[in-house]
Amino acid sequence: MSKNYVEEVNLSVDRILSENKLLSDAIYDLFITAAKQYAKSPRQRGCMVTEGMRADDPQARSQARSLASKYGNSIANYIEQYIQRHCPSRARELSDFVVTTLRGLSAAAQLGLPKIRLLAVAKLAGESFQSMFTLSNGKEKS
Repeated sequence: MSKNYVEEVNLSVDRILSENKLLSDAIYDLFITAAKQYAKSPRQRGCMVTEGMRADDPQARSQARSLASKYGNSIANYIEQYIQRHCPSRARELSDFVVTTLRGLSAAAQLGLPKIRLLAVAKLAGESFQSMFTLSNGKEKS
């Protein structure tokens, strides 16, 4: 894995999902930041962890696991635990939505979807999350 790729395209989930943000704002920011990061490099698009985990190359899978280990068991679990602190009753389904969306954004970027279109999808996903969360929970607690 190139140092350049890690520095330029690595998504710092722990910084985006900070405790001083509303859950819906944090997830919206996560989607937008992911779309920007995944489409930033013309050659190395998508998420290193997501794309590496499903690669046929054992070295790529190993490097992806190493990057993901920063978040304990997995990034998916990290996201679920973050959501759990804000919305315990729906943590599993909301985290599944977030992780599936991130993986879809990564795959679309890797396949060459232009950045402007990737950002439009991320914005729509963020707005959808905000709407789902607000409709089911009334006022959001920080």
